[in-house]
Amino acid sequence: MYADDTSLLISTHNVTSLSQSATEELQRVQQWFLDNGLSLNTNKTNFIRFSYLNNSYDHSLLI
Repeated sequence: MYADDTSLLISTHNVTSLSQSATEELQRVQQWFLDNGLSLNTNKTNFIRFSYLNNSYDHSLLI
């Protein structure tokens, strides 16, 4: 009935800390949603990585 969007912005210096930070923040958001009677539809959740470096993209990043 309602459509709401949530965005997280995470800035790190390496892929390892990005994966760790993103996982931790998503866990916090998921808990906040549960505490407030909301749900996070993981099927509609997307992750986009932006980088100013011209290096190869690591597609194995797990969150």
